[in-house]
Amino acid sequence: MGLDTGAVAEVWVRGSEPGWAVGSGCLVGERLLLTAAHVVTPSSTVQVRLLDEGVLRDARVVWLGELDAALVEITDPSFDPGWRAPARFGRLVSSVPSVPCEAVGFPEAMRFLEDPELLRRDSEHLAGHINTVARSKQNLLEILVDSGPDDQIGQISPWAGMSGAAVWSGDLLVGSVGWAPRGFGQSRLTAVPIEALAVEEGFRRAVTSATGRKVLCEPVELQDLVAPWFPAQGPQSPAALLRAEHEVVPFRGRERALQALLSWCKDPETCSSLLLTGPGGQGKTRLARRLCELLAEEDWVVGQIAEPTDVSTQHLLTLTRCTAPVLLVLDYVETRPEQAQQIVDYLVSHPPRCPVRLLLLARASGEWFTALRSASTAMSTTVRPEPLRVEAFTITATEREAAWQEALTALGNGLQLLDEVYTTVDLSARCTGARPPAFADSGSIQALTLHVAALAKLLSEQPEADLPPQRVLLAHERRYWQRVANRRDLDMDQIRPLAMAAAQLSGPAPRANALHILAQVPGLRGEMAEQDRRALAEWIRDLYPPPATGDAYWGSLQPDPLAEQYLIDSITSEPELAVHVLPACNPEQLRHALTLLSRAAARPGGKALMEALSLFVHAPHSKPEDLQRLYAVMPDQPQAFAELAAELATRLVTLRRTGKDRADLAGWLTNQASRLGSLGRPVDALKAATEAVDTYRQLAKDHPDVYLASLAGSLHNQSTYLSSLGRLEESVKAATEAVAIRRSLAEEHPNAYRPDLASSLTSQSNQLASLGRHRPSLEATIEAVGIYRHLAEEYPDAYLPGLAGSLHNQSLSHYSLGELEEALGSITEAIKIRRFLTAAGKEEFEPLLAESVQVQALLLNERDSRQGEGSH
Repeated sequence: MGLDTGAVAEVWVRGSEPGWAVGSGCLVGERLLLTAAHVVTPSSTVQVRLLDEGVLRDARVVWLGELDAALVEITDPSFDPGWRAPARFGRLVSSVPSVPCEAVGFPEAMRFLEDPELLRRDSEHLAGHINTVARSKQNLLEILVDSGPDDQIGQISPWAGMSGAAVWSGDLLVGSVGWAPRGFGQSRLTAVPIEALAVEEGFRRAVTSATGRKVLCEPVELQDLVAPWFPAQGPQSPAALLRAEHEVVPFRGRERALQALLSWCKDPETCSSLLLTGPGGQGKTRLARRLCELLAEEDWVVGQIAEPTDVSTQHLLTLTRCTAPVLLVLDYVETRPEQAQQIVDYLVSHPPRCPVRLLLLARASGEWFTALRSASTAMSTTVRPEPLRVEAFTITATEREAAWQEALTALGNGLQLLDEVYTTVDLSARCTGARPPAFADSGSIQALTLHVAALAKLLSEQPEADLPPQRVLLAHERRYWQRVANRRDLDMDQIRPLAMAAAQLSGPAPRANALHILAQVPGLRGEMAEQDRRALAEWIRDLYPPPATGDAYWGSLQPDPLAEQYLIDSITSEPELAVHVLPACNPEQLRHALTLLSRAAARPGGKALMEALSLFVHAPHSKPEDLQRLYAVMPDQPQAFAELAAELATRLVTLRRTGKDRADLAGWLTNQASRLGSLGRPVDALKAATEAVDTYRQLAKDHPDVYLASLAGSLHNQSTYLSSLGRLEESVKAATEAVAIRRSLAEEHPNAYRPDLASSLTSQSNQLASLGRHRPSLEATIEAVGIYRHLAEEYPDAYLPGLAGSLHNQSLSHYSLGELEEALGSITEAIKIRRFLTAAGKEEFEPLLAESVQVQALLLNERDSRQGEGSH
């Protein structure tokens, strides 16, 4: 939003001296105006004139600060403030220079009319910038004006009357103009920073009373990275009362989790990251907000990284130059791990002046988290290996009753303020005698589940009706949609629900893409429906405004469980919706859709979503390029998605058989084999891998430089599947051919192919050992160890694990040949490496370390036994 010229006001004051004095001000709430303290006194007669009005209105001083700032309330009963979002406050948080700013006020230089009773001044729109370290000892802001007035004439400064003007930087109000300092002509103004006012109890109390919001200063230099702390609008529908950012129900409990998070934040590391996990509705986001609030009170820089947004080099530079500790929250990190790595890698390479903490939020850890921690040395050493899990509340019956009544009261108050529809309902009667739901009797409850049940109780017109709470909420959400549609004279009753489902499935989208998504919905296709698509897109935008950052045209239905239930209902009734919408999604939207579908699939009725995706995979008109884009973002979990990915790879193989591109077919056969193998279907995997081998073999005859490497890779895979089926001789043959090809490639291009050669040698060694051919197995693994050792000297993060695995295998081969001391030497080195990897936070190596330790213990016992026998 930023500077709102409609909130700018002249402040006219008559005190003990004759005549009127003038200052400037700006509304920070509906009737509350910020100005300079030296402009007013408690006994002053105060009147204000808004820039877009022509009348003076009575006002009174409600707070005078110790610094040069004051709050004035407009008392004129005829004043209609209309709807205006409260001002967002900001603070300068870094030593980065030249932070842009602006202000509008009414200085002496802009006087254009004077009579005995009334001075008239026009507005001055000041533009400039703030060098953040200037005036830091006095805790003031120094504004360097781009174009100031001429030097003063006589005793009056041309800036007189500008005092009290609100200073904005982007969307944030950062200060109030105080005076023009000496020594710089008219090129500078000094302002009182908002963060200095925010510590004064009177200021906080007056602002909170006028706006209903706590006073929290957001980081100015990071404002297009982090989401606004307060939404631009309050809750507009019953479901919105449950959103964490509206904080309708007071925060309670979580003392242990908060203490653990505070301890982590205050540890001595310069840069550290921690994963916070818990099922949807467990309260992760609300807990993170509470942590931010507590740290903000201790002068920390806090914020949640907006979604969607890009992390720029300027953001990263600012983080290194912040003048206070920083806590950033990254929600849904499993869908955007690259942002976490970008931040951590940069901060480790460019140590920040003050500590930075990155709190990651996800429903669960898993392979994505292992991959994230293994992505770089910085990640493995900075991201803590053990996530902190948010468990369900475990509370007594008395605490449960208190939490239930608290939720009923808070949500009831929220409904009464929400819409005139609810002011005529006797909500107290619906709550009378209401007991906590049966699921709460276990003593372990989810906060959101309890709040959903409480809101459903308040909304239920028939208290005895046995409707699931989420369906009660969705019914009222649909009524909200209908009310907004009625206000817009928007009919299309049959199409609107499908349009909403398409928007939720694709997620936030730029306007052009949003219209393209709607163009896929039956009934909204073609040029004749363009006006309908525009009207529906505007309707969805009205219902769910987009995030403040980024270029999205509409936002999302929240909280997540409600959106997931709506998607289940919509796709169950219209299974082909996904078939129509998914091809129009870009990769980021496809990732959003699959994330949402994977979460919804775990809910009752979620099977319909997987069936709808399968319908898309097998639809006769599905284009290969659309299926390939879907495959590129297909998650491996839950299991249903692993099975769908195998279906998708199989479908693409079928489609590629009709084409002439044999290399493309071979590539998809390889993908199919991998997917089938991961599902425990080695027979089918081997069939696909063998066809890939045959196809690449034919291609390599004509173009060996192009396809030999792919042939070796497919032989390597074929060997694995043959081994799993017990066909060991064939497995060794395939592995040996893969080794031969990769050895010849590595001789010509060692940097490119030595890692592949080491991998195939390890596979060959294992197959030979399974056949009891221990000497050739040892020779293969010794060669693999040599390659991995050389690679690990240059790239330890990437190749130390391979070296440890090969040393472990080498030890077993030595032992099988009776070479006990050599076996002990190899396993001891493997243990040393795996201990190092585990100590670096790579917990996936703990089982492998235990396995190596077990082998070492076996070998030591064997050596002791032999020595014992020799002593007799």
